[in-house]
Amino acid sequence: MTDKTDLLLKCIDCGDDFFTEGERDFYLSKDLHMPKRCKPCRGKKKARFKQEKERIEFEKALAASPYKYIEKSNLLKTEPDTSLFIIGNGFDLMHGVKSSYYSFRDTLGKNNSLRFALETYLNVEDLWADFEDALAHIDRDAMFGVVDMWLDDFDAYNPDAQAADFFAAVDTATGPSQTITQDLPRRFRMWVESLKVPDLSFRPLIDVISNSKTLNFNYTEFIEDLYGVDKENICYIHGCRRKVKYQQKEKLILGHVPGAGDTGSVGDYRLPKHKSGYKRYMMEAAVETAARNLSWYDDETTKYSKDIIKGHQEFFDELSNVSQIIVIGHSLSPVDWDYFKEIISVNQKKQDVEWYFSCHSPRNIESIKVFSGAMGIEAEQITLFIT
Repeated sequence: MTDKTDLLLKCIDCGDDFFTEGERDFYLSKDLHMPKRCKPCRGKKKARFKQEKERIEFEKALAASPYKYIEKSNLLKTEPDTSLFIIGNGFDLMHGVKSSYYSFRDTLGKNNSLRFALETYLNVEDLWADFEDALAHIDRDAMFGVVDMWLDDFDAYNPDAQAADFFAAVDTATGPSQTITQDLPRRFRMWVESLKVPDLSFRPLIDVISNSKTLNFNYTEFIEDLYGVDKENICYIHGCRRKVKYQQKEKLILGHVPGAGDTGSVGDYRLPKHKSGYKRYMMEAAVETAARNLSWYDDETTKYSKDIIKGHQEFFDELSNVSQIIVIGHSLSPVDWDYFKEIISVNQKKQDVEWYFSCHSPRNIESIKVFSGAMGIEAEQITLFIT
């Protein structure tokens, strides 16, 4: 009898033995050609094919775009006094930092109560793809829908019940929103504080970044560590994880744009038809109370950018003479548009400002088109540099 673990083939790429007789029999039974590469090498080939396909698509998108584009090595050295750098999460990712929201998800584990609340009660297709916006879309109807059950469980329909039973039922129904507002800031900070640059000698932007004014949307100080930008030149617009001795930790701001959520009223929610009389009155009151709880959730997860700008007004006012703006790794999501509008509004020669955007995919180009249209930036003012 032949040993089913006998290795029958050699990989044409790495030369390792692979394939068993049992696998061979399967291929023959399906009339398939025998593979030439082992599984790891097949995976590498597939990745190379995908990378090449993406490169071709990107080149086509660049050629069709209305913007000039250059390699980052051709980006002229900026003048610190008249330049502004705007840094987003793509900067950290470019340097190997595991700073995507998917990485944050993975640190929570599969059975974490916060992750369960986020993935169950945020009503979006992929909440980790645009996490801040997703926070606006809490499924209020799902919480209103269990109010009746919890009123029953806490015996709050009983005319002799205590007010505490009523509020306990409502708080339990809206519990996922409280889990998010209470646990997210703590777990998010823990994750941010754990982030590291895997290789401090890897500095692909060494000829691009200068010691200029920098608006940093990241919570990390890696632009200081990697490129020597002075702390005094950097505005950490949403807070910095930096631990300062004898001082309270700075709040890390995370959230959606004002008005993106619809959590402050009962709206179109329909009470069950079978409820009448006293029970209907109690349920109406409970749903209204639940709606108020969700309005507090909305307030806690909203990023009040106009107030944040006022808190950093001195930094923005110093940008009046900026003639070059270099945007690196920012998604240009509408959640941050107010900051860009402020930069433009304080500039004395906004029509003459040169904008440079880091770019590596067709999606980047589409984001720039939407963003520039909303900001009134002409295509002639924009240059893409390839990262």
